[in-house]
Amino acid sequence: MTRRRLSTRARLGLFLQAQGRCRICSRLLTPGTRWEIDHVVPLALGGADAHDNLQVLCAPCHSGKTATLDLPAIAKAERIRARHLGAARPRRPMQGGRASKWKRTVDGRVVERLKDPV
Repeated sequence: MTRRRLSTRARLGLFLQAQGRCRICSRLLTPGTRWEIDHVVPLALGGADAHDNLQVLCAPCHSGKTATLDLPAIAKAERIRARHLGAARPRRPMQGGRASKWKRTVDGRVVERLKDPV
C-alpha cells in the first residue's frame, strides 16, 4: 500500500482541529516545535488515511508511540499471519524431549529412541 502525502492544507486543518496541542501529552505546539501527523491505527494494522484516523503529535510522543505500541503490534500481526499461512520456521525438537530421536536412560547413557509400534 502506498502512503499518500498530506497536503499543507490538510496538515493545517488537523493542527487547527487539535487546537495546536499534542494529542498524547497536551503540550502546546509553538512555532519551531517539531510536530508530526500520526495514524491512530497504523496502516499496517488495517488503519485508513481518513482524517478520523489521523492525530497531531509532538515528535517525542510520536517516536515513543511508534516504538512502544505500533511496531510491536505490527510485528505480532506479521508473526500470526506467517504462522497462519504455514510460513513460520518449524522449531527443532527439544534435546531429549519426546520428539527427539535420542533419549537419556536412567543410568545416564544417551541412546536412540525406539519407534513405538503402532
